[in-house]
Amino acid sequence: MKSLITILTLIPVMSFAQQKFDTIYVVNYISNPSSSDFICDKGKCEGWCETYFDNGKVYWQGKFQDGQPTDSLFKYYPNGQLQELFVPMDKGWRMLKYYFDGQIESEYDVKERFEKQFYPNGKLKLESKWTKRYRSKTKEYYSTGVLKLAQKNKSLVKYGEDGIIVQRIKRKEILVLDRIFSKDAYDRYYKFYEYEWESFDKTGVLNRKIVFSNDGFLTSPFPDSVKQIDDYLFDIITFYQNGQEFKKVEFKYVQENDELIKKLFIYRKEKNQWIEEKRTTANKVYEIITSLSA
Repeated sequence: MKSLITILTLIPVMSFAQQKFDTIYVVNYISNPSSSDFICDKGKCEGWCETYFDNGKVYWQGKFQDGQPTDSLFKYYPNGQLQELFVPMDKGWRMLKYYFDGQIESEYDVKERFEKQFYPNGKLKLESKWTKRYRSKTKEYYSTGVLKLAQKNKSLVKYGEDGIIVQRIKRKEILVLDRIFSKDAYDRYYKFYEYEWESFDKTGVLNRKIVFSNDGFLTSPFPDSVKQIDDYLFDIITFYQNGQEFKKVEFKYVQENDELIKKLFIYRKEKNQWIEEKRTTANKVYEIITSLSA
């Protein structure tokens, strides 16, 4: 069922070819799956419709039934160049976008489950594919064509413009049996992961490794910043100099005032031995990472 909550986006166009209206709205319904209608004043768009810029050029055109496009929907720039092409299909749709000069900007195909984006120079910027279960594979590129990012369901790798690795993150599900045999239906689908996040210097030499746990992040399975990781979810952070271990931060529970409290322990390496330097509260982890990564 469509939600009663709607978001109205005003399209500033002038008139229809067959029916004249002052404005057209796209009404997006917050629902699952999401849906939308094309509204002409107070009613849903019906039949063949065209709208225009002030210079008389067609802004967009298409054929509708009950507020839905029944064939390709075309949107143009003021100079007459095609800007967007929306193609409804059985069980999906396809969207093509173009730059002002006619160069393709992006392609999105719901039925075939892929997306591509391009730079103005025509080089590939992003390509992404996903399965019915929304497991995706994504690659991003610099405008020079050099690979910038490669992401799968269980790994992410970032590269500099020179092609040298910058970061690598891997994850694996943990507590699998607890999830499978949980009595709660929601918990049986709730996955928890252990992450290993490696950072490298400009020459590609390892300089930091973070091990932590999490259930994922808002827009990606992987973090963009250490601040996205809650302090109590860190396990071990190892710092390197010239590829060799020299500092380590571990998180352990200690008994204090009849309570178990997670503490942060800092160690330095001497003659292949870890020597404790300091211990403090776990929420100091972000300061430690900043100071030791400098």
